Amino acid sequence: FHAINPLLDTKRPVTVGPFDGLHGWYFEHKVSQNRAMDRAFKVIQDVADEYAEISGRHYGLLDPYRLEDAEIAIVVAGSTAGTTRTVVDKLRARGVKAGMVRLRVFRPFPYEAYAKALEHIKVVGVLDRADSFGAQGGPLFMEIRSALYDNDPRPQVLPFIYGLGGRDIFPDNIEQAFAVLERAAQDKKRTSTERRYLNLRED
Repeated sequence: FHAINPLLDTKRPVTVGPFDGLHGWYFEHKVSQNRAMDRAFKVIQDVADEYAEISGRHYGLLDPYRLEDAEIAIVVAGSTAGTTRTVVDKLRARGVKAGMVRLRVFRPFPYEAYAKALEHIKVVGVLDRADSFGAQGGPLFMEIRSALYDNDPRPQVLPFIYGLGGRDIFPDNIEQAFAVLERAAQDKKRTSTERRYLNLRED
């Protein structure tokens, strides 16, 4: 028997799919990839500066909104940021010191930028449109919590999950999240970091 197209040719071994490590240099290759990712920060900033000169609009690593004197804040990604911004304005009109940060870059994650932007916030809520089974919260929550870990004082960081399967989120849902943050900011005890689901049907 002679296969016309043998799946395994021992005379000409090849690897398809899995990386073979460049004959034992896999470790070094992965370190190079990680260092290249770290250098991406400068590239992102340079491109943002160049675009600002052209358009007059500057896009950095993150997009803070009404954070200067905020006591509670939400971190959110994507189009939900527009809805959150509207809610922040509504709460500000009531005298609530609310703010928000819109995610712009996820990898490399700008840990230092978030640590600086949120250093004065008492309680941070993180809205994730994805869950992570077996973890304490969604992917963005885990990164924000890590970014703020060394801050002194360390803000409370609470996870919120929304929008799974394309489920809509409404301003009322985001107001509910801010209400949780308000209560946590007033409570002397640290609030549980148990997930909170927004616009979840519970019968």
